[in-house]
Amino acid sequence: MSEIINANNNGFIALSSFDSVPEVKSKGVVNAGLLDQAFAFDWVQKHISKFGGDPTRVTIAGESAGAGSVMLHAMAANGALGSRLWQNGIAASLYGPAQYNYDDVWPTQRYQDFAAKAGCASSSAVFDCLVSRDSLTLQYASSNVSSSGTYATWAFLPVTDGTFITALTSNILSEATFVCPSYWMATAYTGPRKKAYHYQYSVPFAAHRADIPAYVGPATPNQGPDFTLAIRKIWGNFIMNNDPSISNAVANGASSPNPAASNPASRWPAWTDVQPQLINLNETGGAPYQTVFGGAPVTQYTDPGLRNNFTRADANKWELNRGQRCNFWKMMGPNVPQ
Repeated sequence: MSEIINANNNGFIALSSFDSVPEVKSKGVVNAGLLDQAFAFDWVQKHISKFGGDPTRVTIAGESAGAGSVMLHAMAANGALGSRLWQNGIAASLYGPAQYNYDDVWPTQRYQDFAAKAGCASSSAVFDCLVSRDSLTLQYASSNVSSSGTYATWAFLPVTDGTFITALTSNILSEATFVCPSYWMATAYTGPRKKAYHYQYSVPFAAHRADIPAYVGPATPNQGPDFTLAIRKIWGNFIMNNDPSISNAVANGASSPNPAASNPASRWPAWTDVQPQLINLNETGGAPYQTVFGGAPVTQYTDPGLRNNFTRADANKWELNRGQRCNFWKMMGPNVPQ
């Protein structure tokens, strides 16, 4: 498997998905975005066989906030969903925001801010007032509240609701927002009858979300055809075979002077808590070109000359002992709402 079908681009990071306060819970549900996703998983179990699918071989995958959803579904309903609704999970560039209780000060304040923007702050029945507002008014109010917050944060977040989400994500995982959660998630899925695998996307400029075009296309100029084929095969083999290992020929790429040479991605090491290993997915060679990222000029590389450069690494020692820093954040987990 090397092609991935993108069925939709639905997101679950705004008001209608995560407006979570006691008033909303008493008149509806909180964490609606997660419940909507779980409903889709249940639909797949009931109906995918009618389209030639196998409900016993379901993989859920996400990137950034979507990877955070994968993590939350792994712990939802006290961990019961993973064996009933899906078998494998892929969490790419995992984004794990702060997680509050549904009745904490933070979500309550965002709800009040939203009500004010929608013209419902003075109403004695805020929820009923919001229900009466038209969709466009609510969209503008939601956007205004989100854009007024700290950069790269969201006003409306998944919360601990005591029913569907019953614990902090830091309890199974605890760097802190993107990288370390993937380490602890891999550890959580390591056991006698289950395995986890870890990769690092390092193609310059390896910013958050830069890997998405490599999975679903169209590829960016710095992602050569050998690289995109390999990473799609990695995902595909994991989905189909529960193992991301790919052949030496695919891992090295057609442009390699020796495609049959042994490549670490052909025998992908399973993650262990004692000796965690990752595969670093990078490229070498190519012609330099200039582009702009975040308002600053950066140098990237494109064909001709791009070649795959996949290596095996000690995850604890990676990037000047990342494992030690992640252990610190895990230790701090009980003291922060993460």
